Amino acid sequence: MYFQGGGSIRFAAGFIAGLLLRETATRKTRRPPRSVLVPANKNDDGQMILVRQLQPGDWDKGFLDLLGQLTTVGDVTKETFLARLTEIKGGPEFVFVVEEHGVLLASGTVVLERKFARDAGMCAHIEDVVVDVSCRGRGMGLVVITALMKVAERMGCYKVILDCAEANQGFYVKCGLARKECQMVKYFKD
Repeated sequence: MYFQGGGSIRFAAGFIAGLLLRETATRKTRRPPRSVLVPANKNDDGQMILVRQLQPGDWDKGFLDLLGQLTTVGDVTKETFLARLTEIKGGPEFVFVVEEHGVLLASGTVVLERKFARDAGMCAHIEDVVVDVSCRGRGMGLVVITALMKVAERMGCYKVILDCAEANQGFYVKCGLARKECQMVKYFKD
């Protein structure tokens, strides 16, 4: 008698489907996209570049060599790379790369900071932006910054901030950022 007419079954199926859809939608707001399509240039000629999250195979594609063009990497073994990649898989930091023909051309990291300010909002920090020396001047830096800002916006961040060298300010202004205040730092290790 409970299943007569199928009304209860349809209700139950609809209820469960609604819960699953709501959970999926909620999950999307907590997880950044695995990849982002970004215009290849400001000419709006329709060309798009895929910017994707760092993957285990990126060790073999020279990720650490690319990062070494920006900062000191040290002696990071493949095992250490894979362990760190597993650690950061759930965030709050997410590393994105641009790959072309099996070679990594550019990379950047977005770090999500949960705040009490702004209605317990989130702020995104952009870190470790690097473009391979062989393709500088092709707009890859803008592609990476645009992708990271899209990720921050999709994650519900109310602002995005980054630190840069004085010499790089002009580039970041072209990316849509503005100078505000200053950075202070203290290193505990070199």
